Amino acid sequence: AQAAEPAQPKTLTVGTISAVDSMSPFLAIRALPTALFRHMYDFLTNYDPKDGKVIPALAESWSASEDKLTWTYKIRSGATWSDGKPVTAKDAAWTFNLIKSNKDAGKGSGSYVKNFKSVTATDDRTLVIALNKPQSTMLALDVPIVPEHVWTPKVPEIGKFNNDTQFPVVGNGPFVLTDYKKSEYIELTANRNYWRGAPKFDKVVYRYF
Repeated sequence: AQAAEPAQPKTLTVGTISAVDSMSPFLAIRALPTALFRHMYDFLTNYDPKDGKVIPALAESWSASEDKLTWTYKIRSGATWSDGKPVTAKDAAWTFNLIKSNKDAGKGSGSYVKNFKSVTATDDRTLVIALNKPQSTMLALDVPIVPEHVWTPKVPEIGKFNNDTQFPVVGNGPFVLTDYKKSEYIELTANRNYWRGAPKFDKVVYRYF
């Protein structure tokens, strides 16, 4: 019997004219890259596409103190970075603390953490955020969580590092950034180990027109 030919990769191509200011989640403020971060990285929470309500993402559950000044997030077990290392609450605490303490790192998402009194990982699965006063966005912290082990060496140049020269870019979202050429194309490849399951497309390519 003749061997079946391997299935061709299923690619979704998206035409765009939108500009990319940076592929760094610490620096980007334009619409296209900040939308792409939803493909590349998990956030603590996400939104149900049917009704827009908050649903679990990297945080599988959460609770708030009675005065709303302390929020505790339970980080999902079994989630991994695309290089195989586990995702922990320490990655989330490191991300928020860098944004809070480093002016350059706060360019994209600094407004979310200005009211944070402290951010700590009490263990690998527990993230605790203490606030100075109640904050309405605690279930809508649109901040990509990045891998501490990858980004720590980048801190000295965090204000200039655009995260667009070494591929694949380590993330924990449904897709991995595997190629990018400014004003030509952006290529994302399915993360087969994503905790929600592998995406239905093998690749997503944003192509400039």
